[in-house]
Amino acid sequence: MRAYAAAMLWTVMACASPNTTSESPGQDALISSTDAMEGDVALEVLDDLSAPDLMEEDGDATYLEVTDDALADVPSTDGAEDADVDPYSDVVNQVLLTDPSGETVFMDASYTGYEAYIFGAEVYGDLLKLWASEGDTKLELLIRLDQAELPGSITPGPPGESAWALLLLGDGDAYVTQFASGTIEVDACPESAGQLLTGQFDGIPMYSMSGLSTANFKISGTFELLLGSVNGATYCAP
Repeated sequence: MRAYAAAMLWTVMACASPNTTSESPGQDALISSTDAMEGDVALEVLDDLSAPDLMEEDGDATYLEVTDDALADVPSTDGAEDADVDPYSDVVNQVLLTDPSGETVFMDASYTGYEAYIFGAEVYGDLLKLWASEGDTKLELLIRLDQAELPGSITPGPPGESAWALLLLGDGDAYVTQFASGTIEVDACPESAGQLLTGQFDGIPMYSMSGLSTANFKISGTFELLLGSVNGATYCAP
């Protein structure tokens, strides 16, 4: 009966069209009449939009209900926000930078966590980099691990050799080690990220980068720095 009614509807629509000889029937009407004639299928719209428990069949209609049991297998997103949490957020770094007498303090700073080039330590290639900063004062100590036996001490010298130091005081006052003198001591071999490296440096002459002929002052101090990244060989004894 539905098939017959649908066919009659299509006939009425075709007769009502002003261009029956030049245009084909509308696609929606053709699909409706074809579905009606093939299997007498009706599209049912459920008034109650809440679905039943499982996939069920009710006459010609098939529908799905989502229940608490069905949701039990859905992966939880709890803790997804924790993936972005800094694993070292509770680790405290400390650096004290003075002149050899301890009377002049260039830096007395602490920092929680790790931030490259700001505060912490990193192994990159064969270099161990130690960073600290406080305001406009920035210190960087660099040690070639293939030329130093750590734990132990090494004498800094010109940039690019076995070890050297860079110091920035204010916007334009930059200093660097030049001739081998003083010591940098590291108490442990840097092996893995998360390790806290401690040590000290003593009597290191710093030269102004605007004129390297005469040392301007010497620096000494202590450090506790978080090793936040290891991307190279550590040269630690097995």
